[in-house]
Amino acid sequence: MASYSSPVVAEIGGVRQYVVLHNGGLTGVAAKDGELLWSWGKKPPYGDVVMPTPLVSGDLVYISAGYKPSTCDLIKVTADNGKFSTENLYTDVRSQNRVMKSIVNGPVLVDGHVYGYSDRNGWVCQDLKTGKQVWSEKGALGPGSVIHADGNLYCYGEDDGKVVLVEASPKGWAEKGSFKLPQKAAAPAKSGRNWTPPVIANGYLFLRDQELLFCYKIK
Repeated sequence: MASYSSPVVAEIGGVRQYVVLHNGGLTGVAAKDGELLWSWGKKPPYGDVVMPTPLVSGDLVYISAGYKPSTCDLIKVTADNGKFSTENLYTDVRSQNRVMKSIVNGPVLVDGHVYGYSDRNGWVCQDLKTGKQVWSEKGALGPGSVIHADGNLYCYGEDDGKVVLVEASPKGWAEKGSFKLPQKAAAPAKSGRNWTPPVIANGYLFLRDQELLFCYKIK
């Protein structure tokens, strides 16, 4: 069943393809003709919506989802004579699967480390290949989304509109500055928060609450 996750364009095994996260797991579809190349099944399947976007690094696909079952997985996709197979590299150690639990917005990958907000764990840095947690920070900022640029993480709080600039480093949470949006939506939906992730383009940072759009020059 399709959900909210966006497909990602990647080249794996020399084949350009779309990698899609859905309720049943993960799928690779040929960009050329839509052929199903490979599929990895989540057992049990995700019981509710799946929102985060997969991260692709070579032949590795990282996924994280916060609704039951709330886990993260690293899928290795292998190509052999045009045939694809998959293997979950985090399967053997349960603690690895529980490090990153992304409910709404997914993490980012920077130099072999995954950074993002994990449900009940706070802001987390995770080693991509081993799956081990490198550090976590619970007190500096609540739940939110993140984008990466020029060695920095732009972390955007979904509850209060706070933006924190953090160095993208496995050494720890190193805050370099912060601010709050100057204005809030006049009639925000009570059931929603600032769930739109930040966007960076041409040296500008775009931030949106439920009704308003803000633009900051960061170059």
